[in-house]
Amino acid sequence: MTTDDNDNPGVIAFPPFILLASAVISVLVHFFLIQLPIMSYSACLICGIVVVILALSIAPPSTFDYFSQIGIVEFLPDASACLTIPNPSLKVGEAVKTIVLDKPQVLETAQVEKKLDKSCSRNPEVSAADAFYALRLKRNDSDPKPVSIAVARFAGEVHFKDGFAHADLAATGSMHSFRSCASTEGLHLTVWDGASSRKWHRYYYLGYDIEPDCSEKDYSEKR
Repeated sequence: MTTDDNDNPGVIAFPPFILLASAVISVLVHFFLIQLPIMSYSACLICGIVVVILALSIAPPSTFDYFSQIGIVEFLPDASACLTIPNPSLKVGEAVKTIVLDKPQVLETAQVEKKLDKSCSRNPEVSAADAFYALRLKRNDSDPKPVSIAVARFAGEVHFKDGFAHADLAATGSMHSFRSCASTEGLHLTVWDGASSRKWHRYYYLGYDIEPDCSEKDYSEKR
């Protein structure tokens, strides 16, 4: 867990893109503006191909998939945790970053202990697309924790400001925030890009009455 009050890292472009752009500009300058006899044409061509391959090989990962990389985590009384996520391909030992939606929010790093054949969730309204995993927590802590949000296959940093977690999930320079609010009988868990763009939403049915505090934007289909 890290603490950082700067929610905007100020990234202008990814280094691979800068490298690729520099290579293209250099080739254009050499062949069309200043034709210096430094290397033969074939040597220049080979060097250019090598630079392009290197740039592509270190390109940033594919676009973040909100549907399959975000799930619900429940902390169980025996200090274990249950992950519900529509992603059947997580492997044993994979790291999962859990944003505990407490006050203040905290980061719990867990690992996939095993994939389960049936639901481990106390929510009776799981989706047919959901897969279920037992998580092993790094801290053996049996204190009660709220239903929270888990992020899989995300290698970036999670920052904290004013008690809330923020993470640049899509590697665009825009910070995402995490929220839980109550309806009359359940919880609406959401992930937001900025203040008004909801990127992910799941409902968790509690089965008993609670005091609602959600606004319409937390659950509305119109985003």
